[in-house]
Amino acid sequence: MLDTIKDIAKGKFEFKEEFINEYILIFAQDYSISLHDGYFILNTPDIEARLDYDSCKFEDGVRSVTFKVLDLIPFHYKMFLRWINKKLPFMEYGKDVENTKLITCHLNKIPKLKDNKILNNSYLEHATVDYIKCEPGKVTVKLKLKSKLSEIFGDLASGFGD
Repeated sequence: MLDTIKDIAKGKFEFKEEFINEYILIFAQDYSISLHDGYFILNTPDIEARLDYDSCKFEDGVRSVTFKVLDLIPFHYKMFLRWINKKLPFMEYGKDVENTKLITCHLNKIPKLKDNKILNNSYLEHATVDYIKCEPGKVTVKLKLKSKLSEIFGDLASGFGD
């Protein structure tokens, strides 16, 4: 059990642009993602949204990643953001307390990821995203533990180190 948690926390996952776009294609023929140095762009027929990682939630059965909307071209964004979940049902628009526009991707609502062993692993609740690094053509996601193993398992973790 502890080894499984350590393996998830060591997890560094790389996704190619083509792989991500295959999943988007299921829902929207005319949407795509392009990955750049430090950010990514959601391309739609009418709007281009430049996004960056904000936060994640891997608890209580929720598996979501939230992105800040850095820029929209053209700037007529209200209708696009409010209706994004109609085109992509696993996406949600919102704002934080500072009124920053956010788009949340609910990974566990993407049908192709329904049976994903990593995403559905109950130990993922003890992990969070350490960083998401966008580079041209690929994105790397690195996970880390939210707490030390001893805080999660008490004395059971003593033989495994923190």
